[in-house]
Amino acid sequence: MINSHACGRLVMTWGLVCTMTLLAGCADTPTVVDRQFGASLRQIQTAQSVHLHHTPTAYPPMVSDGTSGKAAIDRFHKSYETPMPPGNIFNIGVGTPMTAQPAR
Repeated sequence: MINSHACGRLVMTWGLVCTMTLLAGCADTPTVVDRQFGASLRQIQTAQSVHLHHTPTAYPPMVSDGTSGKAAIDRFHKSYETPMPPGNIFNIGVGTPMTAQPAR
């Protein structure tokens, strides 16, 4: 036999729980989980940044003059004009590498 008083109390309890759940979804203040949303991503990005707030004195600013920059660009372009000869494949991992003689 089912107790009608217990059933009524159960229905009322579940109704109250469902109502509170729906009202909590409309709350204006964010929950603790919502407030911390994305914090781990921001922490990882901060950890990967180099020199966040200041540059340490151990690392002076990288300064280059125009002459050395032009020389580097010229070496880059010249490397395509005369590429390095291929190495000998029989000495891979043995001693010093020997380059093949260029064809004449």
